[in-house]
Amino acid sequence: MVTNAGSLDKTEVYLFDGHKIIETRDGSNNMVQQSVHGTRYIDEHVMMRVADKGDLYVHQDANWNVIGATDLGGSLVERYEYSPYGQVVANQETGYGDRDGDGDVDADDKGTPGTTCTGTLTGACRILDLDFDGDYDSTDGTKFDSLPQGNAAHPGRHMTGVSQHFGHQGLLFEAETAQYQNRARQYGPGERRFAQPDPLRHRAPSAATDRIALHVYLYEGSSPIRFQDPSGLYSTDVHYSDSKLWAEAVGYPSGPASFLAAANDGTDGIPTGPLPAPLGDQSRHFDRSINWGWPEDSRAWWWVREKDSAKVWCLAHNPTYALMAIGRGLHSKQDWWAHGMYYMFELGQLGPQHKHPDWYDVIIYDSLETNSGRPPSYISYSYEDFPPYRRLVGTTSDSQEYLRDFRNWVCANKLIAIECFCALGCGSGN
Repeated sequence: MVTNAGSLDKTEVYLFDGHKIIETRDGSNNMVQQSVHGTRYIDEHVMMRVADKGDLYVHQDANWNVIGATDLGGSLVERYEYSPYGQVVANQETGYGDRDGDGDVDADDKGTPGTTCTGTLTGACRILDLDFDGDYDSTDGTKFDSLPQGNAAHPGRHMTGVSQHFGHQGLLFEAETAQYQNRARQYGPGERRFAQPDPLRHRAPSAATDRIALHVYLYEGSSPIRFQDPSGLYSTDVHYSDSKLWAEAVGYPSGPASFLAAANDGTDGIPTGPLPAPLGDQSRHFDRSINWGWPEDSRAWWWVREKDSAKVWCLAHNPTYALMAIGRGLHSKQDWWAHGMYYMFELGQLGPQHKHPDWYDVIIYDSLETNSGRPPSYISYSYEDFPPYRRLVGTTSDSQEYLRDFRNWVCANKLIAIECFCALGCGSGN
């Protein structure tokens, strides 16, 4: 319920399919708006229906920003422009009922019910079916008279004029608060911050990671063009930013932590086999054990091999190459948590819900048939059983354990790995 002073008082009821809003109703349980979603992304919008006004097709860009809405006649009704952080400018080109697409809603569009647009409605005539019963009759004509008449063009608004409330990255925009609804919390595009702290703010266990507390309101790692955060739970550059923090948390000096994190982040560009370019067979990132005929997850093979390689480089007195190897192995460890059953999705044996996620903030389920290399307790049967923050917590724990194990080995082998011993700060009392 949203209650404001004066004429803004209202009650809105939202109906969900999982975590997608599919219908809005008023306080009398009348339908206000319905939404049709796509299958490629949780906030992909295909079409919307506004009671007593009409249907609109919704168009989005590569970052899932809603950039336009067109009517059933193909006319652009409203287009949207955004700042990088989601402040919107809505440019209304026409309105509901503009059958001839001239930017005006008038008698020429209405015609005469029963004479104009008879029989099965096609093309722009579908715009006049305001009660959505498939024909154009006097009931629709009465509803047409209630539509805003005259020139419908209104450029430069900061909110929709046609009740199209999805905007930046497909998120629901609440005009009453001027904030986007990111499910777990609200985001203010003007402030470029969340209105509530990150639920994971408790995860800073030491002075090395206390700086995370400064960023509990941070939106998408201050990179909204690069990331999406539909759940409001977490979005950051795990392979670099978090890996650096996690390395520092277990005793790595800042310089080596940055270096191994950069090697981790660069692993996405390493070919690991013949198919497909540029990432090879992607065995560092997705389980390719079925390709190789191996009983173990290919990512597990990589993180063990890279850690062993890092130790060999330390014995060869080359800490630079050792840090590169441990960064690459860490990448596979993190992707074990992140990417689920992507290979089975490629084979067409699983539905799109198993497609590789855009990191941990995307609501995505793991396979019900197998744990894909994860402990059985982490098999996800529903979003509530395996929300994104649990995946991130697992990634945090495993990453720190992987890094700590290697550093402990280095610190225990000073005489044979002196360069690595010094580079990882083993003599500093940590």
